[in-house]
Amino acid sequence: MSLQLLRRAWNVLDSFKQAYPEFWNDEDEQLLTDLLRADLKLSDVKLKWVGLTDEDWKEIEDMPDIFDQGVAWCLAKLKGKNNG
Repeated sequence: MSLQLLRRAWNVLDSFKQAYPEFWNDEDEQLLTDLLRADLKLSDVKLKWVGLTDEDWKEIEDMPDIFDQGVAWCLAKLKGKNNG
């Protein structure tokens, strides 16, 4: 299996997860995790986790509905920082 195919499969599943969260389950999440692990193993990438900055946290605090908007914003921000 090529690395490119793995990444395409991961992107399709991740898009489905974002579009239809009501149909997402634990087995689907495990599949995403397994694809990511296979990608990392095949590409021999050493990852360094990047977290949110103080400025990021201040931006979250200013959101009117921190639970709904803040959680989604945090996930999107972290995904963008760590997927590069």
